[in-house]
Amino acid sequence: MGQAAIVAYSNDFSNPLAVSDYSSVGAVAPTYYHTTSNRDGLGGDGVAGDGAMYFNVQNNTSGDEVVAYAFQGTMDEGEAYRLTMGSFNVTNNYNGYYMSLYNATDGVELVRADLWQPAGYPAARTDVLEYTALASDAGDVLEFRVGDKITASFRDFAVDNVSLEVTAVPEPSVSGMLICALGAIVLRRRR
Repeated sequence: MGQAAIVAYSNDFSNPLAVSDYSSVGAVAPTYYHTTSNRDGLGGDGVAGDGAMYFNVQNNTSGDEVVAYAFQGTMDEGEAYRLTMGSFNVTNNYNGYYMSLYNATDGVELVRADLWQPAGYPAARTDVLEYTALASDAGDVLEFRVGDKITASFRDFAVDNVSLEVTAVPEPSVSGMLICALGAIVLRRRR
């Protein structure tokens, strides 16, 4: 197998400095910070006080408060990505937010999931996005983005256990060997 151009990533936010790797990319700068909320133990990853990224929604405009993390490396055509994100509602209000994979070089959202949490303190959720890089993505920067999705303030949520798995593009020599082997099998059967 070839080397993945994008580097795999994992963050459980147990380190308070982990939040500083994220940057505001929305029209309005959201307030986001490391928290050791006891809600993390109730609805997050089940480990109270280990940390999460608290997202404090400031206004009632949907989609304008967004943070991003740029993964190390650049995308390769055919490279497959699997992003997993845990999240939980930290208020007693109905809540909405989203997660996405974003081509930062071209300014294009590649795949997105809109996430909704009912009022009360429901159990945490774990969501997954999958994407395979196209030829037009090759050499581009891949970002993970999370933002608000509801038209009301005080709809805070927390993000926990974000990870990106990367399946590398096979080396051309490996693909060539597989094609040659398949061709040899087909030829042998014809005889």
